[in-house]
Amino acid sequence: MASGKTPRPMRSSRRADGFQSRVVASRNPKLVREAEESLSSKQRLARPREMRRPRTAQLRDMGEVCHQKFSAVERDQRSFQPFPSEVVFENYIPHQFYIASLALRNKDRVPRLLNVILGNSPYFELISPSDEDYKVAPGTSSTYRILFRPDENKDYFEELIIITEREKFFVPIRAIGARASLDFPEQLNFSECPVRFSTQKTLLVRNVGKREACYSITTLSPFSVDPSIGTLGVGEAMQVTVEFHPPKTGVYTSPMIVHYDTGEDVHKSLCGAAVNADIRLDKSSLTVEKTSLTLSKQDPWSSTTRVASRPTSSGSVLVDEEEEERQKLRFV
Repeated sequence: MASGKTPRPMRSSRRADGFQSRVVASRNPKLVREAEESLSSKQRLARPREMRRPRTAQLRDMGEVCHQKFSAVERDQRSFQPFPSEVVFENYIPHQFYIASLALRNKDRVPRLLNVILGNSPYFELISPSDEDYKVAPGTSSTYRILFRPDENKDYFEELIIITEREKFFVPIRAIGARASLDFPEQLNFSECPVRFSTQKTLLVRNVGKREACYSITTLSPFSVDPSIGTLGVGEAMQVTVEFHPPKTGVYTSPMIVHYDTGEDVHKSLCGAAVNADIRLDKSSLTVEKTSLTLSKQDPWSSTTRVASRPTSSGSVLVDEEEEERQKLRFV
């Protein structure tokens, strides 16, 4: 039978004197039960009162490791609640030290053993509150610190292994490095445009981020973007053409999603209305005067439209392709 003590941590403990924690635990945190959505690091830190269930790797037989075989915590919950649910570092400088705190609260009604393990990582180090494994009193928290020293301004990832008397689960450690950012407007409105006509808007887009932008852009018809894929250096600018070519009258909306090679997706909005263009000729009739054989005679004419777009040389713009075909059959 096991002795009742869990394995010692893989890394030696050290004190946190001289370091300042950048993560402050909430006094009254709230457990969020739904699955975690994709959030940026700023969004995560902006919601410090929310906690999420950690990913469980293994349930243990409590009878083999302790005398208190029964727990007041439900089986679908963890006996220790971590806060935060994910340790995040951001806006860091290479070769400098950063430290964050992780609090583990005993949700049971009796003291429980707790062991936290971090693998051999050259960038992260676990600072334990004690050199020995110990029991955490019910309703109280044990605070660990994670020391981070990056070599580059890039992404890093590790996981803490939390071993209790009842389960083993993980707490992610994520360092978010420099990111690219293309300054597209939040919304691009084409207003009213002629149906079955191509209307374009050209944008001057700049990379205002801190790293080179490797991007791709997707949208839905009748909108299109050119170029839809490419690379843009830090501080550089480029021209991006957004085209609106509606096949029928009506109001159109579409998301424009900018995908970055670091995995982030940024959502923008496109909208426009397709209408029948009110086109008028400047002359009601066109008379070609007499001319000699082998010679030619020209007489200019022009058209105007009330729609804020370029004029078209055709006499009218039909509602859609089906209507155009019906009009053609009338003259067959």
